[in-house]
Amino acid sequence: MALNEYLSDIGTKMKANDLMINEYIITKQLTRNPEYYSDVKSLPHVAIALRQKAAGKSDTELVNNFIPYVICEKE
Repeated sequence: MALNEYLSDIGTKMKANDLMINEYIITKQLTRNPEYYSDVKSLPHVAIALRQKAAGKSDTELVNNFIPYVICEKE
């Protein structure tokens, strides 16, 4: 299957809501303490790390680990 066909197929499945939520997961590594990032609004993984820290996770548990997230729209 050519790349164009693959991407077209994925686009069709997305429009038809035929993909599971786990196929939308983005994973980014947190390379420093979340407080050291200056633009949290443009870095979803940092915003999630700050929420996790507020919920009790330590910097040791967050820094240098990968943060999974999915970008969604509000209805």
